[in-house]
Amino acid sequence: MPEGMNYRVLVLPPTTKMTPVVLRKLHEMVEGGATIVGPRPQSSPSLADYPEADGEIRALATDLWGDMDGVTDIQHAFGKGMTYWGLSLDEVLSRLHVRPDFTSSGSLEAPPAWIHRRTADADIYFVVNQADAPEHIDARFRASGKDVEVWRPMTGQMNEVKTNAAATTAVPDRSGNRQPGIEPAAYVEEAGFTTVSLDLAERESVFVVFYNANAAAPAAHPAAHEVESTLTTLSGPWTLTFPPNWGAPPSVKMPNLVSWTTFADPGVKYFSGTAAYTKDVQAPKAWFRPGERILLDLGEVRDIAEVKVNGKSVGMVWAPPYRLDVTGALKPGVNRLAIEVTNEWTNRIVGDRLLPPDQRVLSQSGAPPSRGGFFFGPREPAESGLLGSVSLIAARGQ
Repeated sequence: MPEGMNYRVLVLPPTTKMTPVVLRKLHEMVEGGATIVGPRPQSSPSLADYPEADGEIRALATDLWGDMDGVTDIQHAFGKGMTYWGLSLDEVLSRLHVRPDFTSSGSLEAPPAWIHRRTADADIYFVVNQADAPEHIDARFRASGKDVEVWRPMTGQMNEVKTNAAATTAVPDRSGNRQPGIEPAAYVEEAGFTTVSLDLAERESVFVVFYNANAAAPAAHPAAHEVESTLTTLSGPWTLTFPPNWGAPPSVKMPNLVSWTTFADPGVKYFSGTAAYTKDVQAPKAWFRPGERILLDLGEVRDIAEVKVNGKSVGMVWAPPYRLDVTGALKPGVNRLAIEVTNEWTNRIVGDRLLPPDQRVLSQSGAPPSRGGFFFGPREPAESGLLGSVSLIAARGQ
């Protein structure tokens, strides 16, 4: 435990062994007003100074834990502090009237996950939407009196969060057309806490940064609030091209974007690897307006996609929202769009199980191990490719 650190609550590991040096320090801290949470130590893990060390452990533990058994007797006062045994940390903090570092609305089945890091001039929270659907959450953070930014790791964009001047203690009005993952947040302060309103796409994560306005702010790429409109939905047919010698035909025509696993051809159904969707896209001059971005929305992807426009890579996506900015690559007129999608390796393994050894694409020795070996693991191939619809979207900043 570093010197000079002010510990108010310390959580002990679930062990019955502790060195006298550590227990003496805990004894000093609790006597001075700290709180510890955890079981009573019984002995030292070392044979140094045995058996005197174990006797000192028991004597110090009697001061700190008293007659507690962690079941019927779960708290004991010593000096200015307190020891708890048999209670969760949340229960202890509630008894100490300490409000949680982070609380939020959102899915009850898959509540947002978070972690908090503090630097010399900032509080940094990483917040994850664990639901398989877009979520609007009102998150309350233990930070106040600071400017707020929301950073989106998938794009590197930052939203400067503005105070809702009309609000005092209520959560800002969140009515209206707010698109997941795009809308800048608004926040409301209360004593010691700030509530930030966040719109997160399926499984999306963001950094929420509270920094001192007087400190040097980190370099950022501000993203203005944008209004979106669909330019076109790219309907079929699509040409899907497969690499040679991987069991699939050279190419297939797809009237609609469906999972490869729906095909009757086993070479497509059980394909694993990277296949390319290609299509020519006619882009009218009216799409290209000053101050607007053009986004390519891939709908759903299983599992990773790299997009190329006119032979130029515009990026890769592997998590929702499956969107890329194609403004600089798309040109008025005819454009060649290629979407290279890579799926799970297990699909080919599933398919090879159905074939005699001499017809398998992968040999058993060459196949990556699956749980339980080559003939165990998944029995059905996982959804693969582009699912749903692909569209081009105009985004205008306001």
